[in-house]
Amino acid sequence: MTHLLEKETHFVFSKECVDAFETLKKKLTEPPILVVPDWNLPFELMCDASDFAIGA
Repeated sequence: MTHLLEKETHFVFSKECVDAFETLKKKLTEPPILVVPDWNLPFELMCDASDFAIGA
């Protein structure tokens, strides 16, 4: 994507790009489906912290 910052670079937003963008918008605006983890299967827990917030 950094090549798009160069002068006179053409940006092509095809029908495939539009469809992918619409799918992404839909997925980001739908409520997530939460389920209890299956403790018999492996899973990852990712945590993050800063000076003024904690997240997991």
